[in-house]
Amino acid sequence: MNRILLMVAVLALASPAMSSSRGPTERVLADREVGTPGAELAGGSSPTLFYFGSTLGGEPEDFAALGFSVTVADTVADLQLTNLLNFDVLILGFVHPDDTRLGPYQPDIEQYVLVGHGLLIHQPNAPGVIRYAPTGFELEIESQWWCGVPGGGASTETEVVFPDHPAIAGLPPDQVGCDADQVAWIGPAYALLTRNLECLDPAMAAGTFGLGRVVFETGNVKCGCEEYWIQVLNWLGLTGPVSVKSQSWGVTKAQYRW
Repeated sequence: MNRILLMVAVLALASPAMSSSRGPTERVLADREVGTPGAELAGGSSPTLFYFGSTLGGEPEDFAALGFSVTVADTVADLQLTNLLNFDVLILGFVHPDDTRLGPYQPDIEQYVLVGHGLLIHQPNAPGVIRYAPTGFELEIESQWWCGVPGGGASTETEVVFPDHPAIAGLPPDQVGCDADQVAWIGPAYALLTRNLECLDPAMAAGTFGLGRVVFETGNVKCGCEEYWIQVLNWLGLTGPVSVKSQSWGVTKAQYRW
């Protein structure tokens, strides 16, 4: 069994999208037993993950349990390019679209992806337009309730519309994540991968930017099989353009809006 190092850098910083009850800077080193190996890159190593956002759902621990080295921080200054370049994949988890602190760091995030790294936008969980993504990867969350049904009354099940995309190719269709936000639109750089089975709203999309890659999804680590998350993070950790026929937003829009 693999032993995983989870480094948690917790810095106190008030935020509308994150808890501000934490104390002074802490660095906690924790070894844990993991039953599932992490995804491996071409050189035989797993992508290193940098997680920025709310940790209340236990997402960093869940990613670590899959076999990845995860560094967690909630200070926005850590989104500077010089720091991001220490990691293969940046995960923005539950970061609200209206979190204006990220605005000045959009160029850093864009350059980070451009030169060959991965970005995972993980369930923003609040309405608004996301502008902290690289150019062309903007999107709008219409509601934190999937399909716009208050109280979570709609189905979270998804259907795959781009089964050959390497981020999800070969995975069981019923194990490719779930839907937990209502999405109004996604930027032109995305290819639509999955949509809500009931209301047909986008649930997962992906694309390449320079030598890097971007994935947006509205689910959480508790849904989708382990292989799904490993494959997605592995794809994000690779460098270089992907050879696959793009299914752009313009093409896929008609598939679920009428």
